[in-house]
Amino acid sequence: MFTFNKIYRVRYNGKIYEQDPLSSAHLPEDHEHYNLPLYTLWGMTLEEATDISNTEHWRQIRVYRNQLLSETDWWALQDRTMTQEQRDYRQSLRDLTDETDPNEVNWPTKPE
Repeated sequence: MFTFNKIYRVRYNGKIYEQDPLSSAHLPEDHEHYNLPLYTLWGMTLEEATDISNTEHWRQIRVYRNQLLSETDWWALQDRTMTQEQRDYRQSLRDLTDETDPNEVNWPTKPE
């Protein structure tokens, strides 16, 4: 249902990079740095790269989650009564950020 953008801005040591530091360098197979993670080429530690990557993934999750919430805002208008399924769906969207791993988010199913 949801996939992360493969290109995004990473600010590190005053420079801006436009790829996930955990992804592999896109180089020809015969290049000495072929298939190395970008963070090693950028001089980052694995912990720094993981933190940057997770932060960006959470940002993208929040953007998408907020979009889904805004699409259902009309359910909560004063002259309407939300069903329990609708309330549960919206609460599940809000609770997504309680997850610990951005790669393991379970997106709720929108009720009819």
